[in-house]
Amino acid sequence: MTRFATIALVVLSTAVAGVAVAGQGGPGRLIEALDLDSDQAALVESFKDDMAESRSEAKEAQKAFREGMKDEIGSGDPDVRKLKKLVDAKVEAQRAAAYTAVESMSALSETLTDDQLETLAELQEQRAERRSERGGQGRGRGPRGGFDQ
Repeated sequence: MTRFATIALVVLSTAVAGVAVAGQGGPGRLIEALDLDSDQAALVESFKDDMAESRSEAKEAQKAFREGMKDEIGSGDPDVRKLKKLVDAKVEAQRAAAYTAVESMSALSETLTDDQLETLAELQEQRAERRSERGGQGRGRGPRGGFDQ
């Protein structure tokens, strides 16, 4: 993979994850901003759906982790093996979500033109600047931030 493609994939990963998945305007804004064709738009929609599912699984694993930790530590005699299994399950769910994102974004990045990649990089830079101005916070809706054009 060329250096430009690697940089583009990183930019794409953060932009698409921040735009399509976070739900701040949904994938429609990204589709419109990049003037994606129908095949590219379908990939973005598919990515959003895949990420929603893997994020849900990661969220459930996080919930099980918190409850399991609370139960084990609260028992007065925590079982370290059980605690490690909880950690492993949580990490595996997070890993699966990250792999889903990388695979989806890689497939999409292969379809983007150089102009679309350049526009995406510019949009991501603008988004990062806005987040920085707000101290890393989103658009007043919690820590996640959004994507404005």
